[in-house]
Amino acid sequence: MSEREINVPMMEHRPNVGNDPHVQLLASLLEIAVIDHNGNRNNGANRERMNLIKRIPSQLGAWKIDDFLSNNPDAKRYQASQLLFTEAIESTSIVAEEVQRVVIAGAEKFKVIRDCGVAMFRPKSNSLRVPLGETQRNAEEVPEGAEIRDRTQNYDQRSFTIVKYGVKPRISFEMVEDGLVDTVTEELFYAGASLENKLNYDSLTALASNAGNVTTKGSGATAGNALDVLRQAKKMLKNDGFFADTLIMHSDFEADLLANSTLLTPYASLGEQVMRSGALPSQLLGMRWYVTDNGASVVDGVNPWEYNSNADTGAIVMEARRGCGIAMRRDRTINKFDDIVRELKTITATMRCDVSHLHTNAIGICKWIT
Repeated sequence: MSEREINVPMMEHRPNVGNDPHVQLLASLLEIAVIDHNGNRNNGANRERMNLIKRIPSQLGAWKIDDFLSNNPDAKRYQASQLLFTEAIESTSIVAEEVQRVVIAGAEKFKVIRDCGVAMFRPKSNSLRVPLGETQRNAEEVPEGAEIRDRTQNYDQRSFTIVKYGVKPRISFEMVEDGLVDTVTEELFYAGASLENKLNYDSLTALASNAGNVTTKGSGATAGNALDVLRQAKKMLKNDGFFADTLIMHSDFEADLLANSTLLTPYASLGEQVMRSGALPSQLLGMRWYVTDNGASVVDGVNPWEYNSNADTGAIVMEARRGCGIAMRRDRTINKFDDIVRELKTITATMRCDVSHLHTNAIGICKWIT
């Protein structure tokens, strides 16, 4: 048995609504693979297999199969039915590719730090040093004909050390053999979610532990006070020469903001009244906002990521590209095996990366104080 890794291009961000189409497609493909594996086909005319293949939308995968790519523009609509004439569906690339896409799809709803615009680096080894540059924003005035002076500031740097994250979905051979394909696809789906959530949590830890600005407000239990803390955090970043464009918050902090009467008051825009419907505006104080909980785990060495008791860290405000960086050596990958039906039980999903803060004063945290 040969073992190797398969990569597919990352999908653009999209919300997960209902059953993911790639989950549905993989479930159909695995059902076909089980039929092939058990030898239940009769000269390619097995009715159940034929019905499964007819349900595969060509735009979701059948047209990608290497064996049936054609220059004929009219062939695309018929290529799904061509699967009937293959010896086994796992002989094509589509099953392994869709396994990977299901793992990716599982990460979609948990994409926070990856989506918020932080600096992304592609190291060529297991370590990386990133020079931070200086924080001063203004160039010096130079008289006509005068020499432009060299800058003398010593550039600081951040070191990234690549680590490997991995998860092994709980899939048994019996699950595949018995046709429990929906359960198999769900296990793969949540494997992707766990990898992405780990990246988010490590990012929260790095940012909360190294934030150069801390904002607090007494009487944290008073509903709606989170907005004042948020304004103060943005002001502190601006005073340090950074532009706060990103807010990452716990759901407790979000709930507190939703209790603020100012945010929920209807307002007039170009003569039209805009009604609030229990949701925050798409940008809050000019910042894109994201919500992630990751449980009540400690994020700064002492305090939990919550917003309901004394000293909790409830939100992080930052200038994304100057506050946080991700060194991605190898993005989410899975193992590809010769016999996908038998080897699903030993499949693993892995990712090699590291995440770190950059400029400390480009990061601010909002804390709950009694």
